[in-house]
Amino acid sequence: MAKQYKIGEFSKHLGVTPEFLKHYEQYGLIPPSISESGYRYYPFEMASEVLECIKLRNWEFSLKEIQKIIKEYNVEQILDLYSEKAEEMKEIISFYESLISDYELMHNWIKKNVTPNDWTIENIESFVFLPHSNQLDFIHDPKMYSIMKQWVQWMPMVHSSQYIPNINTHPSPEFQWGFCIPLHLAQKHHLTYDKPCHIIPQQRCLIIPLIRHTTMTPEAQTSCTEIVKQTLKKYNLEAKGELYREVFQYSHEDGKHTQHCRLIVPIK
Repeated sequence: MAKQYKIGEFSKHLGVTPEFLKHYEQYGLIPPSISESGYRYYPFEMASEVLECIKLRNWEFSLKEIQKIIKEYNVEQILDLYSEKAEEMKEIISFYESLISDYELMHNWIKKNVTPNDWTIENIESFVFLPHSNQLDFIHDPKMYSIMKQWVQWMPMVHSSQYIPNINTHPSPEFQWGFCIPLHLAQKHHLTYDKPCHIIPQQRCLIIPLIRHTTMTPEAQTSCTEIVKQTLKKYNLEAKGELYREVFQYSHEDGKHTQHCRLIVPIK
């Protein structure tokens, strides 16, 4: 007859807690024999059932699913469940891979301690902009909110951003706040980017890093366009007209709310 173990000893040999065994016992998965004095005893051969429960738990199956796998399902049904879980995990892995890439981009950008004098000209990959407000008022568009609900689940790969359609407007430009994401990430993660989204094509852009104290006043918005216009004039560059501000991170510097961002200016 196989040796019987008390719950403390049995759980210790299998790397679980007594509470784990009791919890799975409630679902009929690891049933002990109980003595007249109320002690739980587990036979050696029950170790394989405990290990199977651990394996299925690590696959993140629910207890109800584990019940069916162990008590009802044939191997084809079990493989189908594994396949579904594997696809879910691939999506999760893809999310975290993109999250790490975004962190590295943000980290490298901020660690440069850049100033507006550190401008560059780069070929910016195509990205998508989803408007969320006109000036300082939310856009009332059900289609936009339907898309936004999906997009915000993918922040921070989706960045808060601002669009100024005409940087030459005086004295204060019109602008929209919204969200942006590289087109290849929108496609990779199956994000919707129908209208009212704008697709900005890959093109040559002036990139100006900016660290600024944040306010929502029209004067603050104008300061961004002034920085752009001064840089364009100084280096004899010509913009196509629009301006995008991509926000990487907010922080609190010298007692003030601070925004770390970059200005993206398509140029001719």
